Amino acid sequence: GLAVLYVLSAVTNYLLNRLMLECSTVIMRELRSELFAKMQRLPISYFDNNTHGSLMSYFTNDIEATNELLQHSITQLMISVMSLIGTIGMMLALSMRLFAIMVVLAAIVILIVRITTKISSKSYREQQKHAASVNGYIEELIEGLKVVKVFCREDKSKENFTQINEDFRKSATKAHTFASILMPIMGNISYINFTLSAALGAFIILNLGDAQQGVTGFLLGGFSGALTIGSLASFLQYTRQFSNPITQFSQQMNNILLALAGAERIFDVIDET
Repeated sequence: GLAVLYVLSAVTNYLLNRLMLECSTVIMRELRSELFAKMQRLPISYFDNNTHGSLMSYFTNDIEATNELLQHSITQLMISVMSLIGTIGMMLALSMRLFAIMVVLAAIVILIVRITTKISSKSYREQQKHAASVNGYIEELIEGLKVVKVFCREDKSKENFTQINEDFRKSATKAHTFASILMPIMGNISYINFTLSAALGAFIILNLGDAQQGVTGFLLGGFSGALTIGSLASFLQYTRQFSNPITQFSQQMNNILLALAGAERIFDVIDET
C-alpha cells in the first residue's frame, strides 16, 4: 500500500508540474501579446517619456518574474497548504491543549509575515523600477555610443550609470533581506514550539495522567483520547512537520513578491489610456 502511494505521488506530481508548465506558457503568451498590442495603441508622448530599455524590461524582467510565480511558486503553495491542513488535523486529534501553543505561535508568525511582506513588496516594486532604469540607460547609451564618443562623454556616462546601478543594488538588497529573514525566524519559532510542547506534554503525562478521563482527557489529549507518551512523541513529530510548509512558503516569498511587483508594472501599462 505504501509503494502504491509513492507511485501515485510521483505520477500526480508529474501531472501537476506538467499542467502548471502548460498553463504558465499559455498565460505568458497571451500576456506578451496583450502587452505588445497595447504598445501599438499608446500615443507617441508615452514613448517620449519612457526609454526603450525600460519598455523592453516589461517583456523581459517583469514577464519572467510573473512566469516564475505561475510555473513553480503556485504549485509549491498548493502543496504547502494541503500539508498544513493535514498536519493541523492530526495535531488536534492528538492533543488540543498542546495545539493551543501552536495557535499562539502561529499568530506571531502571521504578524511577522504581514510586517515583512508589507516592507518587501514595496522594496520589490522599487527594485523592478530601478531594474528598468538600468536597462533603459544601457540600451539608450549603446544605441547612441557614437555620439557619446564624439563629444567625449564617456566619463560622465560612467558616472551616471554608477549612480543608477547603485540605486538598483540598494533596492534589491533591501527587498531580498526582508524576504529572506522569514526563513530563520520560522526555524527559531518552530524550535521554541517543539520545546514548549515537549515540556507541557511531559508535565501533563507525569502529573495529570490519572485525571485524563472524560472531558478532561479530551481537552488534555484529543480525539484519540488521553495524552500518552506515544501520542506526545507523535505530536512532537507533527510540530516539526508543521513548520515545513511555512518554511517552504517563506522560501517562495522572494518569487511571489517579485512576481507581484512585475505583474503590477505590466498591468499599469495595459491600463494606460
